[in-house]
Amino acid sequence: MKRMTALVVCMGIAGAAGAGTEVDTETRKANGEVSPGHALFDGRRVRIDTSSGRRAFVYRGDEGLIWVIDHKKQNYLEVARPSAQGLAAAARSQLDDKQRGAVDVAGGIDPKLEIRETGSRSTVTGVPCDELQLYQGGRRVADVCRASYADAGVSRESFAGVDEVQELLQGALATFLDDDDRSEGLAALESFGRLDGVPMRVRAYNDGSFNSETVVTKIQRKALPKSAFELPQGYRSKLSISIRGGS
Repeated sequence: MKRMTALVVCMGIAGAAGAGTEVDTETRKANGEVSPGHALFDGRRVRIDTSSGRRAFVYRGDEGLIWVIDHKKQNYLEVARPSAQGLAAAARSQLDDKQRGAVDVAGGIDPKLEIRETGSRSTVTGVPCDELQLYQGGRRVADVCRASYADAGVSRESFAGVDEVQELLQGALATFLDDDDRSEGLAALESFGRLDGVPMRVRAYNDGSFNSETVVTKIQRKALPKSAFELPQGYRSKLSISIRGGS
């Protein structure tokens, strides 16, 4: 499935209470282009920085907020009390009928993702992981090397906000973002919550052809500054949306 194969994984690891995780990745595309990835995970607080450094996504599940920050223009888009249904309704209301149909057709990844064990193991960035094959609609869409939480030295609770922010970036919030922003945000989240472990390497395919490979290059458990999950001082609001209701 094209939407699935176009997306890859950057993931975060956290351990003891009060500590978060800083994660660096490297993505190589079929055309040879290589780009870095950077993300911070701390329970229901998530930050993803785009490879250009221009934008950042900050999800504050603890505050019911998500920000899309533009460092170049020093402004931000804020969505308060985001819910999948409520935000989807707000987004669709801004579209004409043709656009609305396109959004509906593309809306969301098929939840019937089949994960097949291969019996092989590898080591990525010093972490042992199991080689898996992911299928969707009968098509092989990705190969993943998944580390157990124990082998990676991680806590599942570290990723409490991953599924929530993924749903928003992938679905309704995507209406407000351009393609590059949307794809970079999703690159940090795709497949993570479905694998019951840490995807250390993901090779994605598009109609059977290699699309991209993302590898975790560094995983560092550390105390994360509060400022990493706050708005920079002096930045102005580009748009503020308050959504209530839905789930």
